[in-house]
Amino acid sequence: MLKSWIARVARTSRRTRVIAAMVTAYLAVTIWAIFADHLIALISFTLLGLAIAGIAVRLNKGSQARKAKIEAAVGRTQWPRRVGPWLLSEERVVWEQREHPIAILRWWALCLGGPLGALILGPLTGSWSVFLALLLIPPLIASWKILEWWLEWRAITDNRVMEVKGILTIKAPAAQLGQILTVQMIKPLSGRVLDWVGLPSFAHFVFETAAQVEAVPGFRFVTDPEEAYELLQSRFKER
Repeated sequence: MLKSWIARVARTSRRTRVIAAMVTAYLAVTIWAIFADHLIALISFTLLGLAIAGIAVRLNKGSQARKAKIEAAVGRTQWPRRVGPWLLSEERVVWEQREHPIAILRWWALCLGGPLGALILGPLTGSWSVFLALLLIPPLIASWKILEWWLEWRAITDNRVMEVKGILTIKAPAAQLGQILTVQMIKPLSGRVLDWVGLPSFAHFVFETAAQVEAVPGFRFVTDPEEAYELLQSRFKER
């Protein structure tokens, strides 16, 4: 009987198990408050339980809506979990890309330079605080920035340009293609050097928009920019 109960619990979703554990803990505390005659504790935990239930319901509704948008975006984007929730109905992505890896080169340098500095300055200063600070803080900062780079995507759809960025707070600024007057492509020296040695190059795009709309001022570190530039120019000709 115990094995069948454990197997049944294992088949449930993680969310269901978490909710069941929270409800069990809440009921246990409530029963204790009743028998111990702690009126204030009973009222406090009742209000807390109602608040948690309300938050759980809102999160569940938001999760279901997001899941529906993701499922509807399958086939219209290569990254439905990231770009999908921000697509309009029937909107299709024609180009999408994250920034060129050179954009996070400084963060990789910081990630490696922090521990190296700890090994050098730690023994020189004789301070464990200096050693630990250099060993932990730079890699943590660099890891966060690298994760931001990994999750940030730029996309061109059949009627908009958009960005999706952020980890905890996600932002998705967008601008209609009809608002963009011209696109200026800037290819820095480092991008041309990569091109000369046969590696994927990059460029920056600056959008000049109507009425100075700057929701998406441009795209930085666009890998193989000629493809995106020609795509934007062809969209402008269709107008």
